[in-house]
Amino acid sequence: MKESTTQSYDIALIDQISEENYFDHAEDGIGKLIDAQIKKPKSTSSKTAFADGIGVGTIKYKLDFCREIIKDFDENPDWQPTPKATELCERIFKHIEKCNR
Repeated sequence: MKESTTQSYDIALIDQISEENYFDHAEDGIGKLIDAQIKKPKSTSSKTAFADGIGVGTIKYKLDFCREIIKDFDENPDWQPTPKATELCERIFKHIEKCNR
């Protein structure tokens, strides 16, 4: 994330998602759900980190988002996701799959 974004958002807060169905929302996109979770409690910024704006909140800059993740995987070939990261990815994927039906 850019420095201006990290002033209002903390990606480490994503670890606090405990609801099994957190990403199971027909009306909210994944970007909006992630932003809601990682926004610092004292932040007053209206700028989003992942959501495409004030609408549904799908992930903005999807291609850049995917390229960044692929780049991280390429640079760290021995990296393995933690069980929590695997579970989170599976929940996100299920949400995408459900919304794209």
